[in-house]
Amino acid sequence: MKKNCLTLTVSVFLLLTLFMTSGIAEDRQGAFTVTPNIGWYFFEGNQNLDDGITSGINLGYSITKNWAVEGSINYIDSDRKDFKDSEVSGYLYKLDALYNITSFGKLVPYLAVGVGGITLDPSRGSSENDFLFNYGAGLKYFLTDDIALRGDVRHVLPYGSLGKDESQNNLLCTVGVSFLFGGEKEKPKVEETPKAEEPPKAVEEPAQVEEQPKEEEPPKAVEPPRTDSDGDGVYDDLDKCPNTPKGATVDSRGCWILEGVYFDTEKWNIVSQYFPILDNVVGIIKKNPDMKLEVQGHTDIRGTEKYNQKLSENRAKSVLEYIAGKGIDREKLTAKGFGYSVPAAPNDTAEGMSKNRRVELKPIY
Repeated sequence: MKKNCLTLTVSVFLLLTLFMTSGIAEDRQGAFTVTPNIGWYFFEGNQNLDDGITSGINLGYSITKNWAVEGSINYIDSDRKDFKDSEVSGYLYKLDALYNITSFGKLVPYLAVGVGGITLDPSRGSSENDFLFNYGAGLKYFLTDDIALRGDVRHVLPYGSLGKDESQNNLLCTVGVSFLFGGEKEKPKVEETPKAEEPPKAVEEPAQVEEQPKEEEPPKAVEPPRTDSDGDGVYDDLDKCPNTPKGATVDSRGCWILEGVYFDTEKWNIVSQYFPILDNVVGIIKKNPDMKLEVQGHTDIRGTEKYNQKLSENRAKSVLEYIAGKGIDREKLTAKGFGYSVPAAPNDTAEGMSKNRRVELKPIY
């Protein structure tokens, strides 16, 4: 049975590694975890106990992204082999240290080691309490940032069995669901929109004073001032998105952006804290009744081209639906996704990728 459990556990871990979709997820520093679990407990040696179903709960705390401590308690339902109708209730309690090796997208393998105790309480006879040592490994698969599936295998050695010919090597195999609470989520840095440079004032030509008998010097040529036709603070020769409406917030390229509105990895929902920014867009549209608007969604470079195209379209549609819900005629609005084909910043840093998970607005007259 123990070999079957190990074979099944290893097979599940390999299948998860081969077939799960790509993504980014990890344990968070400062997060608390609650993990209800169920599985099977295997007895060996001279304990004369049947293997039994076990269920329990783990409570943990992430000291860093890699290190965590966890306490757990499990109930074991077993029977004695040498007595009929002799049930044995087992209680396994331990304190462990967990080390998250690294993350492979949504998959996070880890190692574990700890100490604890086990109480075996038979319906006949006296109970037995032993100190124990355990070690093992596991794998987490994050469904969301706060929920993860978890598989775990532990080699459990009750105190006194180490080094003896008749060892009491036990095996604990469990699966469960981990729920994360709190912790420090990485927030993308928001690009600060540079302040608009005031166009230089025209240089007044000094009056020419006739001097006799000196010859009159010709006036010096004055370069014409640089212009900013749409008044967005970006000179026309640098403006990549001309004809921006008055009141719109633009970036250094002169493109109308939703300043401060960025999206988490693989997400397109709009958080309520960004509603005032979108309400400002609605006000600008109402002040320009002849203007139509194309909502353009973008992503960073992680993932396939097909996946990011769909993700960018969903981000654009999410913003469009909010604007339309504020009374703007849908015929004036279109949503378009560009995937990762039009980056606003290089994709070689985390900061650059956060700037590319964005939505831009293109006015159409």
